[in-house]
This record gives sequence, C-alpha cells and structure tokens, in this order.
Amino acid sequence: MHRVSIPLCCALLTLAADPMRAQEARAVTGAGLHTATFAVPQGRVVVRLPDDMAAGDVISGTVVAEPEGRGDRERRRAEDELNGYVVEMGESRTAVSARVLRWTIPAALGGGMAAAVLRDRSGREVARAEVPVAGAVPHPPNDAPRPESWQLPRIGQQGKPLEIPGPFDGSFDNTRVGVGGRPVRPLAESPRKLVVESPREMTGPAPRRSSCARERGRRAGRTAASACA
Repeated sequence: MHRVSIPLCCALLTLAADPMRAQEARAVTGAGLHTATFAVPQGRVVVRLPDDMAAGDVISGTVVAEPEGRGDRERRRAEDELNGYVVEMGESRTAVSARVLRWTIPAALGGGMAAAVLRDRSGREVARAEVPVAGAVPHPPNDAPRPESWQLPRIGQQGKPLEIPGPFDGSFDNTRVGVGGRPVRPLAESPRKLVVESPREMTGPAPRRSSCARERGRRAGRTAASACA
C-alpha cells in the first residue's frame, strides 16, 4: 500500500480566496446619496449616485479615485492604474478618469436593484455593488422653473453633501450652483434633486445662488434662482 503525503501549506492554499473572483463592494445610503466604495490593491474607487433614482430617469453621479502608496511616486502609479478602471452600470461604461457618470435608467429596473460593476484595464470584473432603483416617478411639468422651484437648505456643513430639491434634468452640464458666489462641486443629480459638496473653506452665513438650464425639445432655457436663509 502506498501512502501519499500532502504538505499542509499546499492544503491551506486551496482554502485561500480566489484573486480572480469578483468581490462584493460596500454600498451605503445617506445624505441624499448612494455611495459605493470599491477597495482594490491600489486604493479605492468611490461612486456616488442620487439616492432617489428611479426607472426612466437620466441621472449624473461622480467617480473618484483614491490612490494609496508609501510615497508620492507610488501614489502616482496607483492613480494611473485606477484611472484605467471602468465603472459599468447597465449599458453605461464610465472610465474612472472621466470623474462624471451619466446613466439613463432602463424602465425594467424599476423597483429592483442596479449593479455598479468595477472592471480593470483588461475588462475583468473586479468588484460589484448593488443599489436600489425605485419605480418610475412622474417628471415635473416642463415649464420654465422659477426661483422658488428650488428648496435651498438653510444650513450646510463644510465638506459635507448638501441636498437641493427641485426640478432638474439629471445632467451636470445644465446645472450651476454657487454658495457665497463660489462654485461648488456637484456630487449627484436626478430629475428631482441635486446633491453638491459644501465649500470646505467657508464658515458663517453666506448668500446662496442656484441656476439650472432645462432642455425643452431642441431649445434650452436658463433660469437663475437666488435665496437667502
């Protein structure tokens, strides 16, 4: 009778996680956003989407690379690698380097979950996260918006998301928002609200200004709204 010995180290290798298998990413909801965080060896890729997105919506979101490394050179290499990754949502594919994600949500996804898939340069799926999609919501009338159409918040916190409910078209290209006369960075937009990042360097009371361009057929109208708390 022959005996076969298997080294323990080899046996343990069979229990290790398959590095080629796609991993589940972390997705959380808060401050008007669905935020999916993909952890990869080079750092993180963070995707922010509006938390009220519904079937049939046109939405905009943001994609941010957060490279890691022991020094500037290593972090630059990590950032270059992350910028070559792609975030896929349905038929929409957005390079991380593009920073802005746009998606027209299919009607079939209403009341279900949508997958945000991160792929590397070779197209291999690295990780995925699921975010909820509501059923179709009637869009507001296509009338020219008035200043009171937007509900500007009274209080914001430095560097934190700030929600502005109102009629939008889901595209960052047609929206401008300023706080105290300074432009702010949009994070996500649906037809029903915009989420921006509050200025990090501003404290105390400030006048706020919001403007929105809405497409009507082949014509575009721009309306400025201003409000003070």
